[in-house]
Amino acid sequence: MVETTTTTLRANALISPTWHRLDMNEAEVDVVDSIADGIEIHVPEGAQEAEFGAFATAALAAWATRPEQAKTQNNTQPDDEILNGGEVNLDLAATSPVTRDMPQAFEHGMGRTAGEWLAAHAAKTRAVRVPAGTALAEPIVVHAHGKNAAASVASLDVVVEEGASAQVLVCFDAPEAGEGVIGSTLGVFADADAHVDIQTVHAASDGFTTMDDTALFLDDDARITVRHTVLGAGKSFVGLAGNLSGKRSDVHVTTRYVGHGEEAIDFNYLLRHRGEKTTCLMDAQGVLTDECTKILRGTIDLACGCAGAEGTETESVILADERVKNKSIPIILCSEDDVAGNHGATIGHMRPEQLNYLMSRGISQEAAERLFATATFEDAAITTPDAYTRQAIAKLAAEIGVPAQFDEAE
Repeated sequence: MVETTTTTLRANALISPTWHRLDMNEAEVDVVDSIADGIEIHVPEGAQEAEFGAFATAALAAWATRPEQAKTQNNTQPDDEILNGGEVNLDLAATSPVTRDMPQAFEHGMGRTAGEWLAAHAAKTRAVRVPAGTALAEPIVVHAHGKNAAASVASLDVVVEEGASAQVLVCFDAPEAGEGVIGSTLGVFADADAHVDIQTVHAASDGFTTMDDTALFLDDDARITVRHTVLGAGKSFVGLAGNLSGKRSDVHVTTRYVGHGEEAIDFNYLLRHRGEKTTCLMDAQGVLTDECTKILRGTIDLACGCAGAEGTETESVILADERVKNKSIPIILCSEDDVAGNHGATIGHMRPEQLNYLMSRGISQEAAERLFATATFEDAAITTPDAYTRQAIAKLAAEIGVPAQFDEAE
């Protein structure tokens, strides 16, 4: 048996805590400290290597051109020393303006501590620049393979310059059985009029914990679409934080998930509107089966100065077993008058008319609701442009008994 050293991290903390007894304010992640290189990163033709820390450099440079936004910060993600009841670090007042501005220019979706842990344990670190006006024909691809008794982590910065477009794909999988951590920390800077499409797919086996940390910064008229698909892992943690700093910038986040067995799924989304006429949409849909648990925290921050901004978050959850546990907490923070914030959730079983139609054709309620799980797997395979990711999805479906149909040619 391999001996490992474990650490417990606090992650996915709400910036506006709610009742502690609801047990939704944050998550605890057990991680292993040994590092294994199960990372493959493919950078396509047309993209260029950049210096380490390219995302932070670009975000801080853009942030420096908007000093008025630095004065409109509502809440920052909770400091771990404060969460632990420790003393406030008095040295913070003596730090440089650049250091003080870093938490405002960009935030880690899973929180500072988790983001720093992932960066420190990355087996591979890459920084990529997409030159102005360039449209990449192929995606930037990260394959993070689980390794037994170790952490297999990737760190990737992507800077997409003015008018350029790029696609980023991250796949977490476990080719062999074991226990460990599979993770990535991703920073994406979208310059003026840039377009970035991000996809992450969790297709690991039950022994692994996946950590999916993303930070976004958008300049004027930039657009970023994100698709998170969580299909498997014993524990899955997804955190995304975005700074819509530029005017008319837009973020669209699509989340699809299937919970099975005793799996625990934990989401944390934070989108800060700072530029005028910015827009965002968070759309989550999932199926929970067996004895799994799921928490989704979705926060839209309409900060002072984002006049004309609009943010929407919606969720639809099918509870396919009475033993599942679901928690959803949509939050809208508002410091501006001329804005719109919308949220809504549908949680429960299938609509009666849908269920009656299927039952009249000999399909039970349980089987009907599990069809949604099958559809989620098939949709994930269809929407990914990467052949290896499709294979990982098919492998997981076979392991957990999801009767999904995949194209054999894939």
